[in-house]
Amino acid sequence: MHQLKDWFLSQRDGLFFRASLWLLVILATLVGTTLEVLHRFTFVTFLAYAFPYLFVFLIWFCIGYFVVHRRWMKWLLLPLSVILILATIEATFQYYYHLLPRWDIVFFSELTDARRIIFNTRVVTANLILMAAVSIDYFFWQRFVLQLEFARVKSRLKMQEHSQLLSGHFISSLLDMAEDNRSISTADTLIFFRYIYTMLAQRKTLVALEEEWKHVKLLMQIASHRRFEVHGENLLSKRMWNRSVPALTLMTWLENAIKYSPDNLMQPIYLEWMLLEGKLQLMIRNSVSTAVSPGTGKGMALVKQLYGEFLPNDAAIVYENQNEHEFTVILTLTHNYA
Repeated sequence: MHQLKDWFLSQRDGLFFRASLWLLVILATLVGTTLEVLHRFTFVTFLAYAFPYLFVFLIWFCIGYFVVHRRWMKWLLLPLSVILILATIEATFQYYYHLLPRWDIVFFSELTDARRIIFNTRVVTANLILMAAVSIDYFFWQRFVLQLEFARVKSRLKMQEHSQLLSGHFISSLLDMAEDNRSISTADTLIFFRYIYTMLAQRKTLVALEEEWKHVKLLMQIASHRRFEVHGENLLSKRMWNRSVPALTLMTWLENAIKYSPDNLMQPIYLEWMLLEGKLQLMIRNSVSTAVSPGTGKGMALVKQLYGEFLPNDAAIVYENQNEHEFTVILTLTHNYA
């Protein structure tokens, strides 16, 4: 069930589902508006008639996606809209009045100046309706469906807040971070928190390193108020990615780095993978903010305890606090991959 929800809510497949649904709505609308003459259409001619509507909608849908997910695109929305409407006026005119008649497919009467004006007006109206449909879709999806699902996941996570797998503040800190950065309306954020809930609810202690790292990178997206520098991912082979680590431990380290680092983008948090004498090593380093009260260290101690319990002879952890200005976590997976 969770995999189905992840498919439904993922950025790629969620878009596919929504676009497909709207295309069906457009087809149904076109059937309704041509009902009186529908008996004159063959399947092919109806598709030929509907094609511009479907194609232009997909263009609007793509523009909507980039406007939502690329902030700089908002400044281009107006000129792009004007260009698209003007382009579709000419393109659809050429399509209906010149291209299709070559295959003896004719939908409109002989062209006159008055009919050209009516045609242009219909094209502009259709564009505005399609634009409104895309706006409704993104507003409904981003502001209602995803936020509703996030509220459900949040309530479930609160019930697991004091799990033995995590320090007490971990979940609250992550939830606050997502809400403060206004990222709760993204599908990836929901997948991230559902992953945490699944790990806690199933009491799953070991996961593949690749799975844990994937959600670490989602956490970086959520923490948009911090800058991250990641190095060395290309060093890991498939065999290394498939090895097991205690669930949520890498995220605990990163959450700790985010929480206690300066609240600016000037001092990045470094994450670096290294191979030292055939052994895989991950280093997470952050500057320590003087504006934040020092932590108790219980979360770091708990992570170390989890590695000691589940990977007693296969991992070594070192915490370094250099003059209380910089904190470093070094995880060494002692299996030799040379």
